[in-house]
Amino acid sequence: AGEVKAEGAEVKAAEGEAAVVPEGKPKYVKNPKNARYEILVPIKDAEKLVERLVDFYGLTPDFPPKCLFTSSETSNKLYFVSPAVKEILAADGKGQMHTVHAGVKMFEKNPTKNEVFDYRLRQEGVPFLLPFMTKRVLKVNKEDFITLITKRAMPMADLATPQAKADCAAMDGGCLLFVLDTPEYQGSRSVFMAGWRGTQQLTLFVSKMEIQALSHKFKLDKLPDAKANGSKAKAEGETKVEAKVEGETKGETKEAGANGAKPEGEVKTEAEKVVVVDCASEEEVVAAV
Repeated sequence: AGEVKAEGAEVKAAEGEAAVVPEGKPKYVKNPKNARYEILVPIKDAEKLVERLVDFYGLTPDFPPKCLFTSSETSNKLYFVSPAVKEILAADGKGQMHTVHAGVKMFEKNPTKNEVFDYRLRQEGVPFLLPFMTKRVLKVNKEDFITLITKRAMPMADLATPQAKADCAAMDGGCLLFVLDTPEYQGSRSVFMAGWRGTQQLTLFVSKMEIQALSHKFKLDKLPDAKANGSKAKAEGETKVEAKVEGETKGETKEAGANGAKPEGEVKTEAEKVVVVDCASEEEVVAAV
């Protein structure tokens, strides 16, 4: 397990993450069901897709588009490999090199409405893309950055960074990158989070693990667990319902005693269910676009 063999049209994939088929292979290979390794192939209609990516994210001319690969014919996920790895793969014209894993996820297709650009950033690929980005970068102060970490979403009107507020208002909907704009976090020490600009709200596209790492970095208190908060709210709601039922039971018993009737041993009531919606689950974002 853990090896991918690409010889002619035959591809055997064991479980793992990402393998690469040289760009000389025009045929798209289907990944086996439940396979952990995804076979990387050249992007179909790469020129058109790259043109859209360059335009939306403002990628500079020195960005190497030929270093992008995909794991399917539909190009739902785009992987980025280094130029050196790209040259090695290109040199293996016969597909005799067996690769297990290559590249990092950089873009992923996200279903959108109203013709919003549908490729969002992957957090793990941002360090390799940020030096080439000139658009969709929202520089925020520490106050806004901490608010996003703790709440994972905020109304655009609540941005405390004046320039970021103006830049956000001028942006179209879609994916963007929140970058912490402080003197101590510049250059190679930049701190960032992928997110989404909806019609009125900004939302994070960051996993719970990354949120926890950032909260530890900035020495924040333990973030409230959304599921725990939901359970607590549900318990409090049930307690209130029980108290109401108990009050009604006592009232009925007292009334029955006054009329000379025997109180019933059981009072049947029907309480409303308390529904808790968890909007902070890992990588789950609802954005009005």
